[in-house]
Amino acid sequence: MYSIINFVSDISGASLIGGIIGSVMTLVFYYWFSNRERKIDTLRRFMGHKSNCDRTQFNVALNEIPVTFANASKVLDAFKKVLVQSQQNTIRDEDLIELIESMAKNIHINMGISKNQLLRFVTLPDRKPNPPM
Repeated sequence: MYSIINFVSDISGASLIGGIIGSVMTLVFYYWFSNRERKIDTLRRFMGHKSNCDRTQFNVALNEIPVTFANASKVLDAFKKVLVQSQQNTIRDEDLIELIESMAKNIHINMGISKNQLLRFVTLPDRKPNPPM
């Protein structure tokens, strides 16, 4: 005969196991999500400052790549090419595009633009304020 004590112990065991499984799944998802957010932030700053005259933020983003994408061999290979060229003050556009594309592929982002468009400097002209009425 199934007693109330057995029923309570079965529910407690199931609740404990469910709680543990839920906690582990939350930790795994949080690690994956925060890692992806760091990669997106690095790519965003890299793209946002690639044509800026003040290269400080571009260099910061460039120097974050080996740490942020440490487990992505294709990104690191492309980074090494750019690093060697940057020490010689000559970075080929093709290698810079390869680096950008490898970072985007690693975080599963389809930028939807061509290779030619990746390096173009995008800016809007200064907008003149509307005259008061």
